[in-house]
Amino acid sequence: MKHELFQPEAELLDALIAEPSAILLRRLVLSRLSRVATPFVHDECFTFGIFDDLMHAVTPSGAFTLLPAALDVAHSEKSLDRFTCALALVATLAQHSDTTQQPSALLQLWPEFIARVSAFSSAHDAALQLQSIKDWYRIQ
Repeated sequence: MKHELFQPEAELLDALIAEPSAILLRRLVLSRLSRVATPFVHDECFTFGIFDDLMHAVTPSGAFTLLPAALDVAHSEKSLDRFTCALALVATLAQHSDTTQQPSALLQLWPEFIARVSAFSSAHDAALQLQSIKDWYRIQ
């Protein structure tokens, strides 16, 4: 996927694909979130996720490897918009991993994520991302 949104991190994405790394993922996410405040971008003719380039390039095992780092990014985000985008990344990586095996970090952070979404009165999008994660992993 070639869109101008993805160009500033093209080299970073290539490095991340070559060797999935928590440090590189954090750099990619923070760079992307510094320019975009929603999980989806609406262009003239289409809509896409802000991490679609990553999903098209990473393998399922690479996606699973990156999940703990994505969870850490979500955990560290304080603003609702950035937290929602980070949850969208977690949901997308989870589904792209092709497994319902839950990372241990998810089990630890899940109650906090629910509490954070509940604390925001306007957290509809974040709640949708949490629901997507819950459905994928069949969390009760």
